[in-house]
Formats: sequence, C-alpha cells, structure tokens
Amino acid sequence: MSAYLGKDKLVYDVTATSDSDNVGAFVRAGTDGQPIGWTNVGLTFAQFVGQVAGMTTDVTITADVAGTVGNITLIADSTSTIAQLVAAWNIANPANTVTITAGIDTQVPTANIVLSGGNNGKDGLDVNVINTLAINDPANYAEDSAHTSGDIGKFVMAVRHDADTSLVTTDGDYAPLQVNAAGRLKVDAIFQADFDFVYAEDSAHTSGDPGAFTLGVRQDALAASVTTDGDYGAFKLNDRGAMWVAPVGTVADDAADTENPVKVGSRSEWGVLAAVSATNDRADLVSDKYRRVYVNNGANISIAPQPISVLATATALPAAPLAGRRQLLIQNLHNKPIYVGDSGVTAASGLRVAAGATITLEAGQDVVVYAIADTGVTAPCRVLELA
Repeated sequence: MSAYLGKDKLVYDVTATSDSDNVGAFVRAGTDGQPIGWTNVGLTFAQFVGQVAGMTTDVTITADVAGTVGNITLIADSTSTIAQLVAAWNIANPANTVTITAGIDTQVPTANIVLSGGNNGKDGLDVNVINTLAINDPANYAEDSAHTSGDIGKFVMAVRHDADTSLVTTDGDYAPLQVNAAGRLKVDAIFQADFDFVYAEDSAHTSGDPGAFTLGVRQDALAASVTTDGDYGAFKLNDRGAMWVAPVGTVADDAADTENPVKVGSRSEWGVLAAVSATNDRADLVSDKYRRVYVNNGANISIAPQPISVLATATALPAAPLAGRRQLLIQNLHNKPIYVGDSGVTAASGLRVAAGATITLEAGQDVVVYAIADTGVTAPCRVLELA
C-alpha cells in the first residue's frame, strides 16, 4: 500500500488499536460504513488489448488469476500463432494462466505480447498519512547515526541543469543534486593553494619543493590555441616532441622590426668550403679561424648589357638599374675620355675613364651612376650590370 499526502479516502476504526497493523480489519467504504476485506481491494487482472507487429486485427488476452503483480510476456518467435503462444505459457505457468477472450488467435505475431496492469490491491489505496516515517526503515537512517556493515540504501536521482543557477528559491530549502549536459555531477570546489606542489605567485623557493608533471600539446603547424591576449595556454610540441619556443628578437620576414636583435654565431671552417647537398638545404654561417665571416658577393641572379651614348650633359648609366644589381662595368669606346659621377658630374669633378678603358663599380640598384663627355662629343659606351 502506498500513501499519498492530502488524500482522505479511508475511514479507520481508531478504537481498534490492537489491529493497528491490520488495515483491512477496520477499513470502511462509503456512507454505509461496511467493512472492506483487504483481499478484495483493488484487485485487477493483467491484460493485453490491441495488436503487435505481424498482426492485422486486435485481440484481447486476459490473465486468469487476479492480483498478480508485474507483467506477463508471451515471447514471439515469428512462427507460432497467438493460440500456440498462450498454450505454451499456460503449460509453463499453471498457476498464472491466460485466456484469449476476443480476436483471431491464428495470427502470427513477430513481436512479444505483454499483458500488464496486474495488481494485488495492496498499493492502490489513497490514504492520509499522519504518522512520521519510522527511522528503522532499512534504507533510512537518522542524522549522525553510525554506519553498519551491510547497510542498504536507495538510488539517488539528480537533475540535469546546464545553467549554473539554483533550482530552489530560499536558503535552507531542499534541492536536488545537479548534473551538467555530460551527466557529470556539479560541485562547488574551492581550490586551496596549500598542497605540496602548489605555490602562490612570488612565493620563495625552498630546497626540496616538489612539483607537478606538466603536459604539452603536440601541434605540428604552430598556431594559437587561445583567443585573447592574457588567456592561459598550453605548451606546444612539434612532431618530434621538441617544445616550440619563440626567442625574443625574432621578427617574421618582411615584417616591421621593433624588437632587440638576437645574437648569432658562426661555425669556424679552416679548409676548403664544402657545398650543401641540395637546394633549399639549411646552411651554416661560416667564418675562418680568425672569426671573419665568409661572404659571397658574387652575382648569381641576372646580367644585363646595353649600349649607351654619353653626351656633354649628364647621362645615366643606365637610367633604370637592374634589380638586385651588385656590380656595374662601364667601358668607354670613344677616342676621348668620359667622366663618371652623380647627376651633377662635370669634367672637373667626375672620375676620368680614358678612351678604350673599362671600370668596375660595386654599385647596387639604388645607386644611379652618371657620365659626361667633352663638349661636342658623343661617346659610345657599353654598360654591363650583374645581379
């Protein structure tokens, strides 16, 4: 018998105190006050009405014994008829048989038929409970009571509540346990910085202090894993397990340099310089035994020859220098000298290049070289640029 607060549908004979454990002895119904025996209160028969897979019309199957708690299941095998399933059940359960009371029993179901609703009448009464819960219930214990080996308990339910807010309105109210969307129980944990391996910022080091193992995240292509400056982030490892680091002073190619430079060293090489095995291979910065860095200033990009006539006014050699130029060769083919300098060059200030002579200048592309000839002279010249 289960009790529900607020119900007032039973009349108890309060004078029969000796029968307080036998409810059926003093329960009365209706205005006539006739006693009701507990054996016939709320008895129901388990029953199935309808159809399952494999059937086309409804049938009614009813338990022959009233008051049986639980369901009766006729196990379908997709070959037996309903009548055969009932016969098999009745043979196996002679004390709890069932009968087909309506419908066609020759149908062959492909799903189980479940008779439900059986009730022995002892948990269908509405009562008004006025006594307190006994503390000697096997699954209930008084506050501060001692644990005993073998104690049993009840299943505790929790409520999924994605928001981190309260489900009750007032301090001191009863509240359900809460779980998040993943089914994990929510707890309000207060982190205490007094563990053996946790230290406050700016606290002093002590010899023998223990430490916690720190994990890193493998990330083959280095990229940010946090969204905002100041966020906590994980240490990053490359595909060989080495930690990614960014030395102070490193700036990306073609980016504005706003940091201090990084000190770079070279590798000493006393003998013949060896070539790297393939293009795009990494190469060391090499110096001689006196720490002088080997520098290759030879042109290895392009070459551009062209004829230019030098007049008595300043003439560019050439006007549009070759991109990446490292060297400039000027050859005078006239029988008169020319004079080399800047855009304001004169015969008195320029470098004299004699007739038939050639000079070599290490002039980059941003240096425009000019030449001038004597008055009335047009001097044919050859210019060769190397980049």
